[in-house]
Amino acid sequence: MAKMNKLNNKFFDLSEYNILVTGATGYLGTQICYSLADSGANVLVNGRNKTKVEKIVNQIIKKELKAEPILFDVTNKKEIKNSLKNIKYLNVIINNAYKGNSGSIQNSQDADYLHAFEIGLMGAVNVFNESLSLLKKGSKKFGDASVINISSMYSIITPDLKIYKSLKHSNPPYYGLVKSALNNWTKYGAIEFG
Repeated sequence: MAKMNKLNNKFFDLSEYNILVTGATGYLGTQICYSLADSGANVLVNGRNKTKVEKIVNQIIKKELKAEPILFDVTNKKEIKNSLKNIKYLNVIINNAYKGNSGSIQNSQDADYLHAFEIGLMGAVNVFNESLSLLKKGSKKFGDASVINISSMYSIITPDLKIYKSLKHSNPPYYGLVKSALNNWTKYGAIEFG
């Protein structure tokens, strides 16, 4: 895992913001957490693995920045609700959680599709629904709140399977499907809540 270097980010001042990052222990999630903390945010570092979450939190705190562990599985509404009960407000949710295998249509199973959708789409839906009252409090306090759903270019294009060593190593068909569905849900939410 990459070490955190303070960026001295002057572009954004996120002081007093509480920002929840799901899937924070992956490579992209970790870097998102570091950047947000460097901009002054209190980062709520989410994941299922307590050791990995605490490692990120400790690296941020060592730099005299703010972070808190928040352990829950995005597919478990009860865990989400219990983990958020001591949070006073949220300004931003960054839905970054995703888990899936590599592979092609030929070697993907029904369970692969369902599991990817359960985490990549329904996880974002669950986190949003359980956090909506906290986002409303953040919006009232600061004038706005945001939900950022991490997507992919594969939500609109199909990967060139020739660039992979073999079909079993390729970007799977359900990854783009999940990200496409997440894009559509994001647009719907922007109309409803924007």
